[in-house]
Amino acid sequence: MGDASAAELYQIIQQLAADRSRFETILRQLPLAVIVADAPDGRVVLQNEHAERILRHTFSDDWHVDSYRSYQGYRNGGSPLEPDEWPLSRALKLGEVVEAEEIDVIRGDGSHVTIRVNSAPLREAGGAITGAVVVFDDVTAGRRNEAALAFLTRASELLSASLDYETTLANVVDLIVPGLADWCVVDIVDDVGAIRRLAMKHRDPSFEPLLVELEEQYPHEPGAATPPMSVIRSGEPTFHPTVAAEGVERAARGERHRELLRLLDIRSYICVPLIARSRSLGAISFVYSSSGRVFEPDDLALARELAGRVAVAIDNSRLFASESAVAAENARLYRESQSAEARYRGLIDYAGDTILVSDDEGRFLDVNPAASELLGYSRAELLTMGIADLTALGSAWTAGEFDKFMAQGYWTGELDLRRKDGAIVPVEAKATVVSLGADAVYLSVIRDISHRRETELMQREFMTIVTHDLKSPLTSIKGFAQLMQRRRMYSDAAVNAIVGQSQHLERLINDLLDAARLEAGRSELRREQVDLTALARTVAGYSQALTRGHVIRVELPAGELRGHWDGDRVSQVIQNLLSNAISYSPAGGDIVVTVGESSASGGRREAFVAIQDSGIGIPPSALERIFERFYRHDSEHSGSRGLGLGLYISRSLVEAHGGRITVSSEPGSGSTFRFTLPVEG
Repeated sequence: MGDASAAELYQIIQQLAADRSRFETILRQLPLAVIVADAPDGRVVLQNEHAERILRHTFSDDWHVDSYRSYQGYRNGGSPLEPDEWPLSRALKLGEVVEAEEIDVIRGDGSHVTIRVNSAPLREAGGAITGAVVVFDDVTAGRRNEAALAFLTRASELLSASLDYETTLANVVDLIVPGLADWCVVDIVDDVGAIRRLAMKHRDPSFEPLLVELEEQYPHEPGAATPPMSVIRSGEPTFHPTVAAEGVERAARGERHRELLRLLDIRSYICVPLIARSRSLGAISFVYSSSGRVFEPDDLALARELAGRVAVAIDNSRLFASESAVAAENARLYRESQSAEARYRGLIDYAGDTILVSDDEGRFLDVNPAASELLGYSRAELLTMGIADLTALGSAWTAGEFDKFMAQGYWTGELDLRRKDGAIVPVEAKATVVSLGADAVYLSVIRDISHRRETELMQREFMTIVTHDLKSPLTSIKGFAQLMQRRRMYSDAAVNAIVGQSQHLERLINDLLDAARLEAGRSELRREQVDLTALARTVAGYSQALTRGHVIRVELPAGELRGHWDGDRVSQVIQNLLSNAISYSPAGGDIVVTVGESSASGGRREAFVAIQDSGIGIPPSALERIFERFYRHDSEHSGSRGLGLGLYISRSLVEAHGGRITVSSEPGSGSTFRFTLPVEG
């Protein structure tokens, strides 16, 4: 092989190295957590910052799938994952494709996170597994909301179970520890204004004598600036995710007090007031200590909601006790008010989820405002309907699933509901039986998962890109290079194919890189004075050189049309639209590029570029999604092999300039893409 061919192969190798570097840059900037491992040992060759941020762990150079032995992960049922049961291991060793699997993981800092995972093997042309990729995101917040709603429902049942609020509060504290705190105390303001400890519990019973001694020997001072007194006086909560040892030391009133506080080991602290009818009745203190857990803002919101319900129970009980002359009537009213509280307070809060209450025939007894927002029906309309009127899967499926619910007392799963306007919305639903004294109602909590479905679809599309679209040109390049290597002969055809495939790969990688930058908000415009007339003429000339079956005509104004724009980015938009026109005009024909100036609203000047082709056109169903990321209107006549990013990038760049982009088309009659740019002055 001659010197010239060796130099060309060296340039190709350098280009492949640069392409790999750019591909790695894309993966690192994606808004999804990504890990890529090599076969057969599963050594991790790439992971992005999003993965490290979710797992709070930095991957070492020698990390491989057997390192899962040092990780703790659990299925939804609570059973631990063995090293070869993690999705990445299964994809690598078994060739398994894993979709939307949820795992509870103990992160590098000891905290918990719930992730939804997709994983798939990477294969070479012959089918052998060469590696695996895993993509995941953090769904902890949604799971926390579900747990919070279940907790509040159970707490409401306890608070409405008895007229003796001291007994019911003790039961609520049993619910709080250890679910929401390592230890908890409830302090109440009595009739003469003194503070009295009403309930307390520690997850370790051996520590409860310390709490008793703390209360007896060091009662709360009325004028103290520390909680709970300050919380009771101000009516505002105190939230300390991390409690400094110095602060605990300063609060000590003596050596024994200091020793008690050290033994109780306060590491994270929340204190919320008990307020009813604008009066502060007391406070609840939540503490994390030896478990190592810390409170988060969502925990504060849950604590405040719980405190509101406790305060109502205390206030209602006191009102009942103060009206002994009409005790029987008040008892009835109290039971009714508490039943209503348990029923309605469980309906109205948390995350805007749709909540439906039905009878044993599936007819709705009550709904919350989120139900009307999700389904498009008014509350009055929904109260004349039942679950069978909303499900999109048919009456037979609905009846069967409702029978299962009635038999088991609970139901969980995903289904499609039909809105009033006929649109289908995918939802995740959990249903359970709520006892209201001698009666029972059926409570359903429904969450719109349209965004989650879109995220999962985006993940699957990305997996397709990684495993196919970017793999195909690499396979071709490798094949032609090996052919020349085996024959020890330079081939113009092979080198041209390698260069062509490298250019195609470069276009794909550039599109992915631009999309990642736009998604992360890192794409900056370098504005300068640009003549749009000259720019359009130049880009049209480049595009004409790439096609023999089309004639690209330009219709330009007589003089210059200048504006303060990023010339490279505007060129990229015009090039994308021309490439699109060429791809979707397989029979050839004219493509017309028109540049001009018009007036926008308010008399503002704007320039426009219109690109018209005579190709196959775009169906109405595709017009609505044509500018979406990864959307490809693939036609058997188009020959398009892009990633579905060109129009998405074009729209983003035009909008970054303050302009807009539109398309008009009819199948069989061609398409016209038009974008505008503001002109200063």
